[in-house]
Amino acid sequence: MSSLRTMIAGRGLAFTTLVTAAMLLPGLGVTVSESGTAVLPLLAVLTTSAIATEMTFRLIRKQALTAHNVTTAFILAILLPTEIALWRAATMTVLGVTLSEMIFGGRGFGFLNAAVVIAALVVVSFPGTALASLTDMHAAATAPAVLALAVAGVLPWRALGAFALGCIAMTGLSDTITTTTAWGVLVFGGVFLLADPFASAQTRSGQVLQGVLAAVLFAFLGAGGADATTTLVRAVLLTALFVPLLDQAILTIGRRIDARA
Repeated sequence: MSSLRTMIAGRGLAFTTLVTAAMLLPGLGVTVSESGTAVLPLLAVLTTSAIATEMTFRLIRKQALTAHNVTTAFILAILLPTEIALWRAATMTVLGVTLSEMIFGGRGFGFLNAAVVIAALVVVSFPGTALASLTDMHAAATAPAVLALAVAGVLPWRALGAFALGCIAMTGLSDTITTTTAWGVLVFGGVFLLADPFASAQTRSGQVLQGVLAAVLFAFLGAGGADATTTLVRAVLLTALFVPLLDQAILTIGRRIDARA
């Protein structure tokens, strides 16, 4: 377990959930101000579906109940279009939480961000559905979260920093990341989708590679397109699939170096 996860484990899942949820509120407020109160029924359905799914599995397994999926619901309320049918949102949330958390080891032991999986399922399952466009206001609302989460010790800053530097580098190498790419997508996605304290790489070098890989995929998947939010979700999801391999490679190299010393 990495030092970050050890710290989180010591402070408790409730602490991490509380801090993250609080940092999502400004971005959620921006969504409400831009899209209106139509987001509120969606938020209610997302929250109910996510928590109910986890509670069902935990009761069957006789495990302690948590409410950490509130953060998943908050993120999805910002990412999903307000016009999406509520039954679609509920169905994909149940499926996404089941796949990303209940099957792959649960919160803190998996490598997939539930919100990323659910958003990807929505796009794949319902062709023509575009995720919400994140604006500069979302970027401004998310910026304070970087400092707050870092101070709280629940932000894998190496992954976030490598992603930021990777995007800057790709700007010079590719014309897909340009000034037209919404800052809201980069900032919000980097903080709450990529730099997930539970789903990020466990090794320090792995976090750096994770951030760089996400930036490269974001560029080559078409960051400058009309739907940059969907592009970032895909990039983060693909990156997450390689995270265990990156960590294993780093650990293997480290052991070989130690053996030769």
